[in-house]
Amino acid sequence: MTAVVNMGKKGTSTATSLPSEAGGSESQAISAIEITRKRQIRTARRRSTELLMETTNEILQLIQENPSSVFEQRTAILHHRTTLNEKVEILQDLDQEILELSTEEDIEEEIAGT
Repeated sequence: MTAVVNMGKKGTSTATSLPSEAGGSESQAISAIEITRKRQIRTARRRSTELLMETTNEILQLIQENPSSVFEQRTAILHHRTTLNEKVEILQDLDQEILELSTEEDIEEEIAGT
């Protein structure tokens, strides 16, 4: 049997089993697919985090231009801080999962691609 991991909200995962036919090569193929999928998820989550950072920077710029608006923007700032902390944790978890699934060759290819 081969386990396939499905990612849910906030990076949680559930595992399901598939019958194993070819042994090691099938396992490697599934691992490669899983790594690719996790990288795609990480890319999407990074983009989401970048957009949130842009919004946060806009709020901070408004406050800098009009310091009296800090009280009006307080809730948004606190929300953004909490959300960014959550997103960082999720990204760190995804990075760790990708690292655990990756071979040395995978890591070298990703470094060369960046």
